[in-house]
Amino acid sequence: MAAVMDPSTGGAYLVDMHEDGVGSAVAQFAAETGALGGEAGAQQLEALAQAGEHAKYAQTLAGHLEEICQYEDEEDSHTVMMIMSSMVKNVGDAAACAALVASLAAALAASQAEEQRPALRLRHMLHLFSFAPFPAAKLQALGAAFAYARATGQADEVSSVIGALSSLQKAWGVPAAEMRPLHLAASELLWAPEGGALCGERALAQLDRYLASFGAGDAAMAEAVPAARRAVAGLIQCEGVFGSDLLSLPAVAQLEGADAPAHALLKIFLTGTYGDYARLVAANGGLLGGLGLDAAQAGRRMRLQSLAALATRSAEGTMSYADIVADLAIEEGEVEEWVVEAIGAGVFEAQIDQLGRCVTTSKVARRTFGGEDWAALRAQLAQWRAAIGETVQHVSRYADVSAKAAASRLAAKAEA
Repeated sequence: MAAVMDPSTGGAYLVDMHEDGVGSAVAQFAAETGALGGEAGAQQLEALAQAGEHAKYAQTLAGHLEEICQYEDEEDSHTVMMIMSSMVKNVGDAAACAALVASLAAALAASQAEEQRPALRLRHMLHLFSFAPFPAAKLQALGAAFAYARATGQADEVSSVIGALSSLQKAWGVPAAEMRPLHLAASELLWAPEGGALCGERALAQLDRYLASFGAGDAAMAEAVPAARRAVAGLIQCEGVFGSDLLSLPAVAQLEGADAPAHALLKIFLTGTYGDYARLVAANGGLLGGLGLDAAQAGRRMRLQSLAALATRSAEGTMSYADIVADLAIEEGEVEEWVVEAIGAGVFEAQIDQLGRCVTTSKVARRTFGGEDWAALRAQLAQWRAAIGETVQHVSRYADVSAKAAASRLAAKAEA
């Protein structure tokens, strides 16, 4: 049973959703309350329901969304909209289903007004995603939901879906290229100024997946240039993120020709020093502003990156005050302040020796994970694999010996 609303009286009554099917239930509701076009609307809905015209039925309800969303009881609005959304599961052709989902999603997105219940509209975009039986239709629904969530400030409502995109891609068996619009939309949705470091890190992850979907020679590579520039800016803006594999992606490498200063900035941020950064910015006056970066924040982030690089290349991780002064272009009196800030930001762990005028670091944040790192990891995995193999052999030999010993005992006992 489901409660539906009588808009003329403000009252609600129960409709049996199973007696004649959900289509007939809404037609009955229209006939008895005057909603959805009244008697004429009821006849139209009943005829469509009996004829199995699921797409036309859903589109007819979509034409009344403004009225439906103004029912006094939100649960009544939800009931009728749920029936509308559920119609997509009955469309057996993939292209037709995707077209219907696109049409219904557009109708749901048509209003952002508070009195038109944007939260409920978004919920039913997600219901379209759930009900749609084909991957293409599901992608259509999610794209619309992400765009509407961004426009109406409802990122939290789709957060769990964003986190599951990679799993959904595997389940649907769709190529990475078909997921591009969703990853890009997800990154834009998550990159709200008030989202904080965690939100920025998640946005970067989605942007990284978008950019990683472009292989070398991809015919659509050029369309990734704006996203690659956004990734450069985003990495620098994102507090707590010090490393990235962006330099290894073909979609980002193309910046070397499309926007050489931006590519140089990324390379310096991940592999260079503050001095390199200062020279690049001085030679390209509009670089930071063109990327939407705040000069003070970018300079601070670069100094922390430079400290990480200095710690990595210093013998036993020990940096002198003089080295830090030269590397960061600061006064000696600022050294400890910068070291403490780096510790707080998670760049490294460190001990400050004020008498010795040096800083000893450990657990330094990685800025890149390149070929040498992968080679070292493969070597370590090979060692582990060999060690596990030896353990398995020892266990197997022990099991054989134990089995033979047990068999001997049983044989001896039987002879006795």
